[in-house]
Amino acid sequence: MNRYEKLEKLKSILSDAGSAVVALSGGTDSTFLVSVARGVRGLRLMAVTVSTPYMFSSEVDDAVRFCLGQEVKHREIKMDIPSAVLLNPHDRCYLCKTEVMKAITAAAREGGFEFVLDGTNADDLREYRPGLRALREAGVRSPLAEAMLTKEEIRALSHEAGLEVIDKPSNTCLLTRFPHDTQ
Repeated sequence: MNRYEKLEKLKSILSDAGSAVVALSGGTDSTFLVSVARGVRGLRLMAVTVSTPYMFSSEVDDAVRFCLGQEVKHREIKMDIPSAVLLNPHDRCYLCKTEVMKAITAAAREGGFEFVLDGTNADDLREYRPGLRALREAGVRSPLAEAMLTKEEIRALSHEAGLEVIDKPSNTCLLTRFPHDTQ
């Protein structure tokens, strides 16, 4: 399947959802997902960005600006450092993603949205990503991965759509800069 066929598959997945909250980090993948979802007729959509002390504030600001410019309903949820990750344990990513997804799924339920979607792509499924387990446990869907869209294809489609996020480097969480078991 080429990237255009995968894009059509993505649109079909989104159309079938009916209503969805997209976990919007401000990065390339989730921004592309919101952009595509915005254009799907009949899809009730809201983007939710979680802001923590260990996430880049510029990513949050980008998410807010993007939603304003696209006229997409957006909600920012501020979270402190979850107690489960204070000591930076080896399963930090899983524990953090669990807390973040709890907050986003609660916002989705509150707003009467049927699904929570995230920007995991097909390439992410081939890497060690401990947070993927938390997504599965929370019932979060990853339509980019379901459509088998790769990072390269998402960047190309984002470029064609005129999205500015295509030149952004991938940003990992600031907690990855500290050794495990360090408060």
